[in-house]
Amino acid sequence: MKKVRKFLRLPASDRSLLIRTLCLVARTRLRLWLFPFRAQQAVAGRAMGTHIVSRQKLAWAVTTASNFVPGATCLTQALALQTLLARSGHGGRVQIGVAREGTGEFVAHAWVECHGEILIGGHNVERYAPLAVFED
Repeated sequence: MKKVRKFLRLPASDRSLLIRTLCLVARTRLRLWLFPFRAQQAVAGRAMGTHIVSRQKLAWAVTTASNFVPGATCLTQALALQTLLARSGHGGRVQIGVAREGTGEFVAHAWVECHGEILIGGHNVERYAPLAVFED
């Protein structure tokens, strides 16, 4: 109930952005479950829009909406944010890196950079060796 009250206290523009972002994050997660990664990348740059929303506001919306989508991993969030950035006229770059844990196991992480700023997934990115970069 606390989250609902908090949501209702948001300005109408933020509520609308959050609802649209929740739908996008859920669609992105579903696409990653059902289709190859390359198919997801092809969708990311579509439907360019003219709504100018700050990069930070878009990152907030993706982070917040991802809390309500099961399995919304860093890759899901990064791809959703890249789509929103493209639709808002910003260029975003998804970076994927890998690192080796102390147990010898490989782990991967995805994050988004825009104009030199890491918008999402920016914790400890220096530990990851670059594997792939996807730009709009």
